[in-house]
Amino acid sequence: MSLEGSETGPIVFRPGAIHLQDFPQQAILKQCTTNIPRFLFRLTGPLSAGETSTTSVSSRAWLNNSPTRHHDLFSTPPFSPALIAHKLQDHLLSLYDFDSNLVSWTSSLLFALHYAVHRHYTGESPQDLYLLIVDTTQFPEGAFIRDLDAIDAFRGYSRIPPDKDGLQRLWRWRSGNAYFGEYLSQGRLPLDSELCDRVSLQALSEAGLRSLFPALWYRDLPATWCGAVLILRMELGSSSTGMEAEDVRRAIRLAGRFTNRRFRVPMVFMFLGLCPRRIDDGVAALMGRELLESSEFVGKLRLPVVPAK
Repeated sequence: MSLEGSETGPIVFRPGAIHLQDFPQQAILKQCTTNIPRFLFRLTGPLSAGETSTTSVSSRAWLNNSPTRHHDLFSTPPFSPALIAHKLQDHLLSLYDFDSNLVSWTSSLLFALHYAVHRHYTGESPQDLYLLIVDTTQFPEGAFIRDLDAIDAFRGYSRIPPDKDGLQRLWRWRSGNAYFGEYLSQGRLPLDSELCDRVSLQALSEAGLRSLFPALWYRDLPATWCGAVLILRMELGSSSTGMEAEDVRRAIRLAGRFTNRRFRVPMVFMFLGLCPRRIDDGVAALMGRELLESSEFVGKLRLPVVPAK
């Protein structure tokens, strides 16, 4: 089993290095590195653990030069399911028993933006809070794991009782409706600057995020991130009002705040997913017209060339 990751490449998770006779849950765990979403988000600010930029993302343990910062969570001998369970719940529940070598990501734009607003309301400046997006096709398999599969595989090894905050309680939450698409990397993750971008909460606010989804800024949401996001989800699904041209324009302006043009079209759709309005048959035509007319996308939206037979 390999102890160390490369100084230049990502430290990949290797669940397949665990022998089945040592870990009956290996089949569950091996799923954690597959079907990673194309885009992942990370919200960072001055108080965030580790270090995040458009060239790399590093864990707290990496910054502190921990002797285990190159180690894979799964394949470092001697294999101890109880220790891995302890490290997982320590990171996911912010218990701070370890100098964590893990870094959190999410596939949910709603969750990431609510976290940004929450941190703003608890004292951080919106101009210092950044939403990072990465295109995960730049990474080898194993650069990320889905936390839900890892929680499922190791929850039986947690020494924290089921009625306390540990992996077993976390599994009950995450396997129900309180799942928010969390993924993990480890150590230092180098980024291709052409395949990532970031934008501040301040820039998104100025571009119309408040108008697109006003509920995101409500101060009377539940204090827990989980409870607040569940309320926001219900808000998104409860509207009977049809989407309007101005909603599409707002989404285009928001996506235009990303300087890397490759992210603008997918981000338009993601921002529209945060618009609490009903999508009907006219939305596709509306979007096509607005996208083609927007200066943000001039010269970028071309039909693919189909070779002659």
